[in-house]
Amino acid sequence: MNESLKSSRIRGILVFAVVAPAMLMSSMDNTIIGIGLPTIMDALHTNIAWIGWVFTAYQLTQTIMMPIAGKVSDEWGQKKVFLWAVVLFVGSSIGVGLSPNVYMVICFRVTQAVGGAAFMPSATGIIADAFGGTRRATAIGLLGSIFPIGVMLGPNLGGFVLEYFSWRWMFFINIPIGMIVLLLAPFILPKDKPVKSKRNIDLAGAGLFAGGIASLLYGMTAWGDNNGSINLLTLVFFGLGASLLVLFWRHIHHTPTPLIEIDLLKRPAFMAANIYNTIYGLGTFGVFAFMPYYIIVEYNMSPRDVGIALTPRLVLIMVSSILTSFLLPKIGYRKPMIIGPILVGISLILLGLSLHNIAILGLDIPDMSLLAFILIFGGVGMGIANPASNNAALDLAPEKIAAITGLRGTIRGAGSVLGISLVTLYLSGVQDRGAGLANVFIATTVLMWVILPVVFLIPDNKPKAKAEKASKEAEQPSRG
Repeated sequence: MNESLKSSRIRGILVFAVVAPAMLMSSMDNTIIGIGLPTIMDALHTNIAWIGWVFTAYQLTQTIMMPIAGKVSDEWGQKKVFLWAVVLFVGSSIGVGLSPNVYMVICFRVTQAVGGAAFMPSATGIIADAFGGTRRATAIGLLGSIFPIGVMLGPNLGGFVLEYFSWRWMFFINIPIGMIVLLLAPFILPKDKPVKSKRNIDLAGAGLFAGGIASLLYGMTAWGDNNGSINLLTLVFFGLGASLLVLFWRHIHHTPTPLIEIDLLKRPAFMAANIYNTIYGLGTFGVFAFMPYYIIVEYNMSPRDVGIALTPRLVLIMVSSILTSFLLPKIGYRKPMIIGPILVGISLILLGLSLHNIAILGLDIPDMSLLAFILIFGGVGMGIANPASNNAALDLAPEKIAAITGLRGTIRGAGSVLGISLVTLYLSGVQDRGAGLANVFIATTVLMWVILPVVFLIPDNKPKAKAEKASKEAEQPSRG
């Protein structure tokens, strides 16, 4: 190995080591609050309809801001956007931890999500520049694997914090991580490339999209807060939300720089990838956000025990994500994108059966061990599917990596927001929330499995296999 190649690889590893903790912070904060729901609801004297906005506000803001962050990263500089995102995220985390009521928590979760939304597109662009050739797909797959790791690390870390500290420290832990990133990033991350031209950011489109989604979600909140009765206020917000989304759809067809690029959505492969990511986001990140809450209310476990039960799943997500990322050049995208949801669905079905203290061959299985075993299927499934679904659309237009990453994040985030909102609305109308969530798990599995055929519309890119085939074809004439 020559010195320049070795130096390039070391540089790439250092860059990855700097951006990965920021991704970890963002993904942890998607779920860390889930394990503390009962505690926070009591401490802030609120109900499930409003506490659901602590999830929804974060996911909704990320959904809206991610495509904007993708374009801003391409045009203003990935390093610059990344650094400002870290500052905003850490500052907002402090605000959440100091909030005196649920309304302030929601407000700071919104600003926190603005910073978190910028991490994925800016970090993906930085990693794409630091790694070349077939190493790029592996590196981006590994970066995408950070997200599910943080999603599962959140409840584990949250359980530990709630056992020994206040719920507020679930957000204060972002401070040391963010400070380390801010100290290292200016020196290790590559300089931004000069931008030849800048386009206007579609703020009008963002406003219409945000207003439409927020109105629909607030209508759901009013519906749930009114014990499932639809009143005039609920209808007004549903009507307003639908109207704004119609205006948004018309707007992006007539503006030169739309929030969402219609040309990308019109391509069958992109459309298929987006359908997949919407339902996948609903079934994994949306529904699974309530997993710690489900275990607490259905199995009466402490936050610490919940964290222990979730730990094997975390480990399996990490291992399977890493292995799949390295195998993508050989196996392509389709197989992981099919196998992953199947395993996740098996896990959800078993959870939906609400098994308690079962015995196998005369051996009693404690609930914690049973849950840990069931959740392993979901962990392996998420670990297999995430790297493939993260990379699937990027190879279709590699010159727009940050923008496509933002669009993909928006689509997946929309599924997650929809999942959280529907689950919150449903739980507001049921007495037995453990049984209610069990029904949600079964319905989610059916939905995920129904859309699996769209995977066959996505190109099954195998960079390494293609390169070997091209090399053999090039050699044949010379041999002749």
